[in-house]
Amino acid sequence: MFVRAREPVEVVPGFWTTGEVEMKSFEDRCLVEGTKRILIVDGEEIDDLLLDDLALWGVVDSLGPFVVTGCAHTGIVNTLLQVQQLCGSETIYGFTGGTHLIEKTDSYLNRTFKSLAGFGMKVMSACHCTGFKATSMLWQRFPEEFILNYCGQIIEVGKEPEHRIV
Repeated sequence: MFVRAREPVEVVPGFWTTGEVEMKSFEDRCLVEGTKRILIVDGEEIDDLLLDDLALWGVVDSLGPFVVTGCAHTGIVNTLLQVQQLCGSETIYGFTGGTHLIEKTDSYLNRTFKSLAGFGMKVMSACHCTGFKATSMLWQRFPEEFILNYCGQIIEVGKEPEHRIV
């Protein structure tokens, strides 16, 4: 069943969607500089505000919120801020998923990583649309929190992974 909702929805007990992710940080809807996203509605072009971008999250007992992103088109920082607001936690235990940091400048990436440091995360496992450069920089900045995300990788929240990097 498909349910359209702007507000958070509890998918299964204790596991929620973020609902529409609000733009609260410096992030720019993850566009490559000089581009824009459009929708065609009734034959008219309108700006795509990516209102359909969302993530899943749940609070893990004694650890805190864990977030699963898709592409995080509205930004990984905005997504994590949304989860903080929804669950009332100052910290985020961790995340896995896309961050859409591919093709971002070093200055943008540095700003993102500085913001990520403020969440106090124990697990950072970015994949697909993060891109090689951002993934390697994430590993360099957060070697204790970073887990390389690949096909077959198992991330057991609260348990030290057998291999952080293969």
